[in-house]
Amino acid sequence: MTTPILVEGHISSARLHGRACWHCGAADRTLTPAGTVVRPDCDQQWTVVSCGCRSTLAPPLHESADKTHGRRRIVETIAVVTRVERRAAVAHWLLSAAPDQTTARAEWRDYGIAVLACGSVLSAVRVPGALVFAAAGTEDIAEADVFLSGWLDGGAVVMDISSRLYYFLVPASTRCWWEPKEYPLVECLGQGAYLGVPVVSHTTPDGRAYWAVGMDSPGDLCWPDEVASLLRRGQEAMNTRATTA
Repeated sequence: MTTPILVEGHISSARLHGRACWHCGAADRTLTPAGTVVRPDCDQQWTVVSCGCRSTLAPPLHESADKTHGRRRIVETIAVVTRVERRAAVAHWLLSAAPDQTTARAEWRDYGIAVLACGSVLSAVRVPGALVFAAAGTEDIAEADVFLSGWLDGGAVVMDISSRLYYFLVPASTRCWWEPKEYPLVECLGQGAYLGVPVVSHTTPDGRAYWAVGMDSPGDLCWPDEVASLLRRGQEAMNTRATTA
């Protein structure tokens, strides 16, 4: 039986939850189980996957024995890359959702926003800003961004400032799992829908749209159940406000 690897430091949820290759972060290739890892803050074992870029589950950097836990300790599991390299990898992955990648690149360059197709590698849940602000307990956009970063276990969120709408990027297979009457203004955008996505470096609340929660690694999408929990929290807050007004 293979000994789980103990990992420390920041690991994207896509890699930890087996939605992207443990070694390179690829999410658009065939992925197969590569081994198990554990975090120092819990005893749960996570099954991670690989695209085949490496034959074994091994750290690219430092490794030392951990006799206390009986596991190998990896001080830093993921190879060190610059922010530019990471954003380039994310952009490459997002472009796989573009109807035409050349056109999308030009749109990012010229307008700062590219049109991507939903339903292939990603979908999106469109949520009114009022519902997000109610869940966050603030109408300050910057404070709401901090709340979302803490609420979500990874994932990525785009905000359209002009329309005050949030778009939670979710797996392409995500369907409308809530009762439409509960959240009449919330919509899941899937096959046949298109989404304007800002250039990956635009993470400040200005212009037409920006990344309220940036995509940390290729394929790092929101967990649908976390989005559903946020909707419930926001709706409950709005209902409470209405009854006490």
